[in-house]
Amino acid sequence: MKAKGLCLEMSKFSFRKYVPGDDDEINRLYFEVTGRQRTAEQYRWQWHEAPGGTGEIWLIEAEEKSGEAKIIGHHGIMPIRFSSGALNLLAGKTENTMVHPAYRPKILYPKYERHFLSEYENKFDLLFSTTGPSAALRLRRALGYKADKRWNHYAWALNPGALTSIFASGFSHKSNSHLAIGAVKLANIGTSFLRLLKFRTGSSLKTLPLACLSSSDAMCHPFFACFWGSVRKEYVLTPTRDREDLAWRFWKNPYATYVTLICEGHHEGDAYAIVRDCGNSVFTLDDIVCSPPTKHFLLKVLESVCVWVDEHGGNVLKFSSTSDAFLPSQSFSEFKFENIYESFPLNRVRKNKDQFMLRRITNSLCAQEEWFVTPIVFEGR
Repeated sequence: MKAKGLCLEMSKFSFRKYVPGDDDEINRLYFEVTGRQRTAEQYRWQWHEAPGGTGEIWLIEAEEKSGEAKIIGHHGIMPIRFSSGALNLLAGKTENTMVHPAYRPKILYPKYERHFLSEYENKFDLLFSTTGPSAALRLRRALGYKADKRWNHYAWALNPGALTSIFASGFSHKSNSHLAIGAVKLANIGTSFLRLLKFRTGSSLKTLPLACLSSSDAMCHPFFACFWGSVRKEYVLTPTRDREDLAWRFWKNPYATYVTLICEGHHEGDAYAIVRDCGNSVFTLDDIVCSPPTKHFLLKVLESVCVWVDEHGGNVLKFSSTSDAFLPSQSFSEFKFENIYESFPLNRVRKNKDQFMLRRITNSLCAQEEWFVTPIVFEGR
């Protein structure tokens, strides 16, 4: 029988740390809360295979009438390796904080997370939350997380069919109904027609030469053997991008298939970008790093990536960064392609436009640092 933590709420509820064998019950709770099925492989990848180590997982249990304990709550911290120049750091990302809907009115969740935080905070140099429900964000502010950096989301239009692709993508993620499927098909027909009306994005641009690598090719390509080690001193606080970090996050990711684009040996510098085809002519840019990290070179790399995406059927390239003052982070807002999130009608209908990345620093060595954030901090679902 599994050992329990301190009993609370008149002995109805208890909490404890994860032990091997909890995986199926955690996935059961995940489905009941989110409606998404998660395979054993996906769970292992996220919580047990990261280069930063095994995740910090805390569970809340309810005692059933039979006397058996049922997992009804989960709070997780994913360990992610960070660097700041030559300094190696360990970050913890809050993930899968959830309580079964039937038990939410019956427990006072904040006191659990407050205790969990006291157990793991000294193991990490910094903690962060990419997003979450408003209640969770309010709780973390009370626990010392700062919310002074805003998310900046981009959807760069590469073709006249960009807006149609965004709407089609939204429909395809929300429903499998005949109406939604019909709307997606109609949108895709419209997108194909609109692409015929324009010249190619790259026809008037001077682009950098980009080598295109599959995940298996990227994992063994010599470019990544020493790239991050040679450029990390040019960057502020950011996830580490050694080969094993990129392999875990992208090339071995069970949720998606990525294409890696590299610019190597060019007289202006070296760079890589990692992109994903999300369907409906929508692509995402999940990471981009260049050396030197100047605005001119970064935007030239980004322009070249957009041309590649256009040539492979993309109408939109989506990306996210933050309002940190680090020059590359600020440069994305000056990119020449239109960000249709800021244009009518998306600027009127999009929800949660004001989102913040919550951060809690425990290591004073990185207390005043700016960050460089890309979608590498997401999971790629």
